[in-house]
Amino acid sequence: MRRACVLAQDEWITLKDINLPMEIKPSDNYRLDMERTELEAIVKALETTGNDRKAASQLLGISRSTLYLKLKKYGLN
Repeated sequence: MRRACVLAQDEWITLKDINLPMEIKPSDNYRLDMERTELEAIVKALETTGNDRKAASQLLGISRSTLYLKLKKYGLN
């Protein structure tokens, strides 16, 4: 849901923003998919805020310290 909020083109979230396939299939790589989605949301939030980490963390709905931990996790620090 956070990803949809970050990537939404308008003030309303549409099915296009959620980007779900028509038929949802279980993934063997669910954890990797979640990490990729999280990374994409972080990168998009940083781009949107001009690399302002405080604003990016607010946009993502996480604390600044959590954002810093995730940046370290993904090698973006």
